[in-house]
Amino acid sequence: MKRAGAIAALTLCVLAASMVSSCSPTSPVGVMEKCIATAKDVTSYRARIEFDADAQGKTLTYTATYEQAPGGKARVTHMAFDQTADIKGQVYVQGRYEYVYPVQEQWYRFDKSDAAGQDMMEEMAMLQGFSDKATFESQDGVSWKVSATAGPEWIRKNLLENPRYSTGLSADEIKELSRIVKVKLLLEVQKKTYLPLGYRTDTDIQAPDTPGLKQSMSVEFSDVDKDFEIVIPPEALEAKVALQGMPPPRLPDLAPVSF
Repeated sequence: MKRAGAIAALTLCVLAASMVSSCSPTSPVGVMEKCIATAKDVTSYRARIEFDADAQGKTLTYTATYEQAPGGKARVTHMAFDQTADIKGQVYVQGRYEYVYPVQEQWYRFDKSDAAGQDMMEEMAMLQGFSDKATFESQDGVSWKVSATAGPEWIRKNLLENPRYSTGLSADEIKELSRIVKVKLLLEVQKKTYLPLGYRTDTDIQAPDTPGLKQSMSVEFSDVDKDFEIVIPPEALEAKVALQGMPPPRLPDLAPVSF
């Protein structure tokens, strides 16, 4: 009996140890989760973005550069993008003001109480709980590359029931889409700091008898937590004030996964 009890106790210890180690900071899931948590504390960075989507036979592509300089509430962000059909634009955000070009072929200033701009590092928080399974696709002395596929619970919570994307889907539609929406993530993490060096997300929706949707987004980060300045050009600061009710142009969504 004593021997059986000892074996049972040892078994429990081994199981407990395995559960801890599976989420350790050096396991694939542990690296992914710690990187996501670390990203929210980043104050400055630059990013290069490539986006490509094919939805129901229509193609949308854009490349963009995004900068966020340090400065707390006085921070300045800047994004320049080049979209399908030669639509190019820039937007600067400082405080409550958003300076956008082109609007009717000129700079306009929008006064928005929520003009904080998208913070790509904070947006990575949506990847929390992305998957309880992940693998190291590759690693070297500098970084890990972690590969994972989103679980159905994450898809339901972050895409299908997210007010940001929700279009009033019924419970049955959400259940069906949870089954056919596939999202993959490849995340590169710096070993020394657990900061994100970049990521790629691939979203695939294949429903019977429909063209479906495929989209990918690749991001490369640089100058993370470095001290640099973004200077808003005079022509933007002297922009026309947008008329009340005048909607700003829709800018690319910088969330890691959009729907």
